[in-house]
Amino acid sequence: MALALYKTPGVRPDKKDPKVIELGQVTGGTASSIARRLAKFRAIDTENRSGLTHYPVGAKKVWQEFEVRDEVFRNEAARLKRKFLG
Repeated sequence: MALALYKTPGVRPDKKDPKVIELGQVTGGTASSIARRLAKFRAIDTENRSGLTHYPVGAKKVWQEFEVRDEVFRNEAARLKRKFLG
């Protein structure tokens, strides 16, 4: 879900971004934790040279699995969101 949010145009890794806040509420996390996860994807993103300098291996695996499969990961993100919302 975080990767889908990261790839959403106009969304920034900022705890004040309404979409970041919403994902935090959906997942039971905080806006800060979601923003940090987005910053980790920014560090991995080969097209974007800014972001954190370190990121977990798991984040890199998710990125590699879905990097060029936009429709697949968006469908998976939607499925997970429905699951979280009940």
